[in-house]
Amino acid sequence: MAKKQTPERLLYILNAGIMTFAMVMNINVAIPYISVIPHMNWIKAALNAFCVCLSLILIIHPEKKLLTYIVFFIEAGNAVLVGFMGIGTSMFCIGIILCFVNGEFAVNLKKKMIILSIYWLLVIVTIWPVLGFTFVVFEILGTLFGLTACATLYQKLEGKLSYLLLPNETVTASITLPPKGSTLKLSDYELSERQISFILGSIKQGETYETLGNQYCVSTSVVKKDMAAACKYFGVANREALRILLLQYKLE
Repeated sequence: MAKKQTPERLLYILNAGIMTFAMVMNINVAIPYISVIPHMNWIKAALNAFCVCLSLILIIHPEKKLLTYIVFFIEAGNAVLVGFMGIGTSMFCIGIILCFVNGEFAVNLKKKMIILSIYWLLVIVTIWPVLGFTFVVFEILGTLFGLTACATLYQKLEGKLSYLLLPNETVTASITLPPKGSTLKLSDYELSERQISFILGSIKQGETYETLGNQYCVSTSVVKKDMAAACKYFGVANREALRILLLQYKLE
């Protein structure tokens, strides 16, 4: 059965193509930039080849979110290391956005942000010996600007995310939800503890049904059944619609 074509799969297809092209260019084309890391052209080509392989896996299995983050953050650092700071900054910001919308920052936010900040600062430091302190400051400001722009857009849209729900993704809800942007305590509703765990694991942490089934020692069909009941309870037709709905609240 053919895989359904989605923007996410198209993203990985295009990324694989771009990385393949970049890998060939790194080997055959002399880039007028001297990295502090020796043999950077070959290292970059190898990293591009690695990311191409991950992108090919993601085309078939887009649910493997960890591979997505590895691709974007490796390529972000890779680009900066050879002087393509604008591209690297953009990919780093996209990686942060993907982590956010997939619910990766719902837990251990401080720890994850510290790790990502240290990684990016180490990448930025490599341009100091080549381009000087001014470009280091410029890159830091550029990164902060990109992330702040994304945060600003989210803040303006967070209470209006329901526009993403298509008419066929909504059904008649059996409950009344609090105002958007407020705290939503799942324990206050007629949901089992297992359903709440599945909702938090699936929506906030991005776990697959198979993973949740293994964690709670139940079959995948049980997870699907519980999630389908939760979707109906909240008045949406599927997990993606439920995710969009719950993003409008502070879940507890």
